[in-house]
Amino acid sequence: VFVVFMAVRQAFYDIVLFYHGRGKKFRCAMIAQELPTFFESLPLSLKSLSVYSVFRLTVIVVNRIFTPEIAAIYSILIVTIRGYITQLFVSVIRPMIVPLTASVNIADFNEVRKVPVVSALNSFDSIVVTSTVMLAFLVPWWLPFWLGADMVEYLPVFMVGIVALGLEASTAIKNLLLISQGHGLALTRLTVICAAVFLVYMTIVCLLLPNSSLFWLLAGVLLFVSFLSGVQIPLLFRRLVLSEENGILWKRLFFYIVCLSLSLVFGIRLIPFSDKLGPIVGIVMLLIHILCIYNPLKDDFWRAKLRSLAKR
Repeated sequence: VFVVFMAVRQAFYDIVLFYHGRGKKFRCAMIAQELPTFFESLPLSLKSLSVYSVFRLTVIVVNRIFTPEIAAIYSILIVTIRGYITQLFVSVIRPMIVPLTASVNIADFNEVRKVPVVSALNSFDSIVVTSTVMLAFLVPWWLPFWLGADMVEYLPVFMVGIVALGLEASTAIKNLLLISQGHGLALTRLTVICAAVFLVYMTIVCLLLPNSSLFWLLAGVLLFVSFLSGVQIPLLFRRLVLSEENGILWKRLFFYIVCLSLSLVFGIRLIPFSDKLGPIVGIVMLLIHILCIYNPLKDDFWRAKLRSLAKR
């Protein structure tokens, strides 16, 4: 319907322009102006399409080979909850990042100008990761109220999935900065390669393991998110745009792996009283992140801002 509408609208414009004798000249000028923009934006479209294919194609596969209940659970996690996390942490800042940073070259900043950028990135990553980890460990509390008590058997899927989706959302600003700094092609190449490897993996799983469980598909999605958002995009950002604080990338990745393992343990309920201990473990992981990985109160930039605010 959208394509037909656009075609009819374009045909109407062409008829009006040709009627007034300016159609050919205007049409050629418009094509000459739009073609470079089209080819420059094509890699970014492929990047978005690659991520879309990983998440939405798995939803289609799950709908085809699993029961409707499992398909609905997987769709709620990958589509609904992922959309909520994106809207909460990314949608507000997404329209502002590229216009604000496209006119400057962050890689050429001196050490003084790099400090606020690094502090802002570390703060955003910490807020997103710790918030989603806390949300994951609270799943035994809020999931039964939302979807009913029958969903308790799917706790591991939701807990592990939310931790992974939080890691994906934490790299949103790095994605946008790579695009605004002219490195969209490198980001696209990396994303397309990871998506292609995942699609090969999914094909092998579906063909060779006809009786495979949801675990194998979810494991593939987790590996895709962990490798792309946890390792490759931060390394690409560090190499092309800006280096973060030394060691914080690997500390955060280790923290993510620990949270992923704990969420699986508590989701399967290998520990007694997992439902009651989950929030406590979430708070403990939050404190560990603040004390061992990144503490905004120890960041020189934020401390200077707080001192300035206190003086005022």
